[in-house]
Amino acid sequence: LTRSSLRCINLIGGVLGRAAEAGMKSRLGQASNGVVTYAARHNLSPPTADQIAAAYQAERSFARNNAFDQDADQRIVTSPSPADEDVRIQEKADATMMSAFEYAQFADFDETDTEAAFEMHYPSQKTPETAEMAELREKLRRTHRALNVPVEGESEYFESEQVDAETAVELEAEAQDMMDEPLTQQEAAALHSQDGGKGANPYEGRSYRSALKIRKNAADATLSRLVALKRRAYGEELSAEDQEVLRKLDEAAKKAPAVNEGEFALPPRRPA
Repeated sequence: LTRSSLRCINLIGGVLGRAAEAGMKSRLGQASNGVVTYAARHNLSPPTADQIAAAYQAERSFARNNAFDQDADQRIVTSPSPADEDVRIQEKADATMMSAFEYAQFADFDETDTEAAFEMHYPSQKTPETAEMAELREKLRRTHRALNVPVEGESEYFESEQVDAETAVELEAEAQDMMDEPLTQQEAAALHSQDGGKGANPYEGRSYRSALKIRKNAADATLSRLVALKRRAYGEELSAEDQEVLRKLDEAAKKAPAVNEGEFALPPRRPA
């Protein structure tokens, strides 16, 4: 069996299983209201002596069945061939289908439930597509083309193609639109937690673009101090921003507590 055949088998099994679940829920709902849709028969009487004797006789007759023993011996193989492996897969698929079919036989479902379950697994191509879904599908197709990703239904092996200027402009515009979308509460909380989680959350209610700007400014504060110190150490020309940064650093150094130089003194050398 091919991979597509196995997928179809699993699909049909899932449809029948969901239909059975729908029937089971319907029966439970009716039973909660005191309505019993069916009643299973139970043989509560003990077997008679004749029934027990007939059962023993059938068991002894089955044990003496040489044809059954020969068939069982033929099924024992040490190294199955590809043909035997195909037979095994087919038997497993048939058993899966039969189990799903038997399970569905006990379910009370109508044609509508079956179609709904099948539609859930495999949407009909005849269903009219909304304009929003069509637009999203077209954007996804262009993105796949730009990133050289095979679209569903196409071969995975095709020549890579360069993005033309028009498509590049469209992709850039879409990316800019996405940058202006607001952050979710979970995303804002995660970014705030990465920054230490102290004080008010500066990312709440912001867009992706604003969040990147906040991160960039936070990183630039450290970078600007390093650049200013490097320029002063090498005697380079300092800009107004560099002088302001150095002034703040000098003021912070004056306010810092005095350092005990004894803590950094080297221990005395031991005599050789």
